[in-house]
Amino acid sequence: MLQRLRHVACAVRPAVVAEMLAARQCQAAWAVQGLRGLQTSTPAPAPAETSTLQAEAQRLARPKGRPSMPWTPTQELLKRKTYTKRMGHMLEVLERERVAQIMKERKIPSFGPGAVLELKLSVPENKRRTTVFKGMCIAMSNRASRTTFTLRNFIGPGALERTFPLFSPHIQDIKVLEERPVRRAKLYYLRKRVPREYRVA
Repeated sequence: MLQRLRHVACAVRPAVVAEMLAARQCQAAWAVQGLRGLQTSTPAPAPAETSTLQAEAQRLARPKGRPSMPWTPTQELLKRKTYTKRMGHMLEVLERERVAQIMKERKIPSFGPGAVLELKLSVPENKRRTTVFKGMCIAMSNRASRTTFTLRNFIGPGALERTFPLFSPHIQDIKVLEERPVRRAKLYYLRKRVPREYRVA
């Protein structure tokens, strides 16, 4: 068989003939050793992703009955027994840190309901152009970094009321024009009053 393949080498490409000769020699060696039933192709190695996933699963596996360690082993966390209360405490701490960082970067005046404000806003829908909005603060909701306040003014044919996040990046500047004395924290009753009580020129 090997001699017959050598005679055909002149009509077939040399690379193909070399591969065929190597395959025949391997088959002859396996036949001598009793390995005729084996295939010539070697089995493909196991994918690396499987081993990586198995290692990750073993790393994350914990023995049963062993509690996980708290995020920060402080007394504030240890006195909260359930995980939900611990997570709530951690979120409050992160929000307070975020508010302190924003207050260092920006100067936000202190105001409350009854204050007349002038806001300088950037409008992302209008190529980041700036606009000015004036109004009387009728409500304020203090929720750390999610604090919001509501301004009301009478513009054109009717009243206009808008709610803004206090720490919004679209608010470039806040000015307190006037502090009107009020007795309530929510001035929603102004919606039924005449416009001259809350109008800002």
